[in-house]
Amino acid sequence: MKYPALVHKDEKSAFGVTIPDFPGCFTAGDTLDQALANVQEAVNLYLEGETFKPPEPSNIQDLIRDQEPGGSWFFVDINFGDL
Repeated sequence: MKYPALVHKDEKSAFGVTIPDFPGCFTAGDTLDQALANVQEAVNLYLEGETFKPPEPSNIQDLIRDQEPGGSWFFVDINFGDL
């Protein structure tokens, strides 16, 4: 399932990624590709031991409208088959 993810990059820092549909779930990577690839592992760890059904993805238009300045939106494919 594809979820919106917000990527931030400050000068002299790694790429940071937050996934709004999983509050408090975040990851990072030295490159954009690495940061986005790390999302699956971050969500797996976030949901480890949980018994609730993962949420439906948020509407990207709502997230863009409510976003603080900075960052770029991407869609990441999250597989829940192993959970």
